[in-house]
Amino acid sequence: MSQLLNYIENTTRENAVSEELEDIQEMVDVVKEDAEVTVAYVKGFERDQMFLEEGKRQERENTLREKNRADAEKHRAEEERQRADAAVEEIEKLRRQLEELQKQ
Repeated sequence: MSQLLNYIENTTRENAVSEELEDIQEMVDVVKEDAEVTVAYVKGFERDQMFLEEGKRQERENTLREKNRADAEKHRAEEERQRADAAVEEIEKLRRQLEELQKQ
């Protein structure tokens, strides 16, 4: 079992130390020499890279969309704060006017 694990970690002819591992190594060599396997591997790798890049692009779009949403929410909150401050000032002004009128 340890020979198999070592071979799996380091797949080389030198690590094929038993008949079974030599058989596996021969299959590995055949697959490595098969041009169709190489083409399929490269295509698969390119496809994976394409999906990775698409995922990154979508994440950038999502990040930008969320930033814009947060900025808009911050802007609305600031407008509401200004409106509330203006309302408080107006109430204070009216209260002072009422006090002046009550003194007369």
